[in-house]
Amino acid sequence: MKNFYFIAVFITCCLSFSSLKSQNLDWTDPAATGTGNASIALIAPDAVLLNGEIITTPGALVGVFYEDDGGNLVCAGYTELDEAYMEGNNVNIAPWGTDAGEDNGLASGETMQFYLNLDGIDYPSDDITFIMGN
Repeated sequence: MKNFYFIAVFITCCLSFSSLKSQNLDWTDPAATGTGNASIALIAPDAVLLNGEIITTPGALVGVFYEDDGGNLVCAGYTELDEAYMEGNNVNIAPWGTDAGEDNGLASGETMQFYLNLDGIDYPSDDITFIMGN
C-alpha cells in the first residue's frame, strides 16, 4: 500500500512540475520595435526537419521566441512554410530585437529559442534540425 501512495505522489509531482513549465505558444506577429530585426533564411524545400523527417505539410510555422520578464515565451517573429516554400521558394524569419528598457523582443546576446508548430503541436528546437544551403 505504501508503494501505491509513493507512486501516486510521485506522478502527481511530475505532472505538476511539467504543467508549471508548459504553456501554449502564441504565434502572433510581434509589433515592430525601434531596434529592428534580424533575418534568418530558410532555404527551400528541405531546410527544416522534425525528428529527422523533412517537413512537407504546408501551413507549418517556424518561429523564434524569447522569455519575457514574467518567464513566458513570447514570439519575436515567425514564418509559415507555405505552398511556395514547398515548391522551392525560400522563406525568412524576422525576429525583432528589444528596445532599451522594454521587454518587447530579443535582447542583445539572448539565445533565440526556435519552435515549430505542425498540425497545432509546438515542437522545441531539440526536435528540429535546420539544414544549411549548399
